[in-house]
Amino acid sequence: MNLGSVTWIEFDTPVLPKGKYELRVCGNQGNNGRPIFQTYWDGQPIGSQWDMRSNPSELGIGWPDEDSLELRERGYVRGRADIFDNSGNSAYDLANWARFIVIDDLLMPEQQSHVLRFETIRSGGIPIDYIEFVPVD
Repeated sequence: MNLGSVTWIEFDTPVLPKGKYELRVCGNQGNNGRPIFQTYWDGQPIGSQWDMRSNPSELGIGWPDEDSLELRERGYVRGRADIFDNSGNSAYDLANWARFIVIDDLLMPEQQSHVLRFETIRSGGIPIDYIEFVPVD
């Protein structure tokens, strides 16, 4: 979804099993027309703000290897290897398709749906490709 100049969007998640999750958002970033936004979970701000104007290459960390601690410490995970752009380039190999780790310890004490909201702090188009809830042991 590309939200253009929309200042916020929110939606109900599917019913998620109780547990602890890492919330990741993938979008095309590294463009001055992109926003900075905050994520809200059931009305409360969570995790780090995502500045979509930059990408790991511009931060000087690039893609040293898949398990780079420096990359994770800056809040990024590589894109998925099974998603490609129109030129056949894998999201895994393109820094501007990075997945941003909004929060790595999102606790869900019971199985239910939640309200997820993205709200801009600095305006710009929010090109979000997908959202992941990754279980944390």
